[in-house]
Amino acid sequence: GVFSHYRRFIPTRMKGTLIFTLIDRAWKLCSSYHLWHTEIDSIKSMMKMNGYTEWFIYRQIKRYLDNVYTRTKSTDPMYGPEKFKVYLKLPFMGTATSKLEKTIGGCLRS
Repeated sequence: GVFSHYRRFIPTRMKGTLIFTLIDRAWKLCSSYHLWHTEIDSIKSMMKMNGYTEWFIYRQIKRYLDNVYTRTKSTDPMYGPEKFKVYLKLPFMGTATSKLEKTIGGCLRS
């Protein structure tokens, strides 16, 4: 497949999300641990060819598995209407974009 090179000027979070999404897809499609492990090896190989470090890849695998095995289900029912999702498209301008995301997110949560 075609993926962004690790040195490309995009947020590190997006790079991690790419790997996380590929791992999630493999988890949902593979019918056994052996097949999932084979798919993870394939993902690691593709990502290494695109400049991703082994450490970064393993960190995303750990994050995914931690998420899978510590996921908690809420027993409290949700009342009222569903929250409306809002998407804002922001250009990536380094740390300024990250600061703006946090500011907007803080305003929306309060």
